[in-house]
Amino acid sequence: MANVFDVGLNYIGDFGPVGIEASGRWGIAQNNLAGGQNPQIWGAGLRVGVAGVTVGGSFAEQNNTAFSDGRAFDVGISYETGPWAMSFTYLNGENADDEQADATLAVPAGSDENAQQFLAGVSYALAQGITVGGYGAYVDFEEDVGDAGGAGDDVDGIIVGGAIQIEF
Repeated sequence: MANVFDVGLNYIGDFGPVGIEASGRWGIAQNNLAGGQNPQIWGAGLRVGVAGVTVGGSFAEQNNTAFSDGRAFDVGISYETGPWAMSFTYLNGENADDEQADATLAVPAGSDENAQQFLAGVSYALAQGITVGGYGAYVDFEEDVGDAGGAGDDVDGIIVGGAIQIEF
């Protein structure tokens, strides 16, 4: 790769009681391999909050990378009231299955990997600078074709965790 160009923009501001954050990015590079395409990436995100409720999401896509093409998006909502905060987020992504790339870095048609995640969390501020929280997630990963052309490596599961945050 040579001659990489990447640009991003970010905005953070308030319109009265409404807070807005927006961002965007676009990048391209020159592929020095004979017959290779120039890879590109772009993404955008938006978050809007008012009266303790925040809604946001983002999208990103990468193309012309031979075997790493893909896209992902997420959407979420959170609510804060007093010392309590809770949120829910959904993530969905798909990319070319790079395990199936051959010597020319070509991926067989229809050989994709897909992931979904549902994540819920809650936190409570115990005192100034001390917050405890917990979260739970369901994750589902599906692969069309597995290693050596066999069945796909599908995995799903539930994740539960907790945290203590101390700031000083």
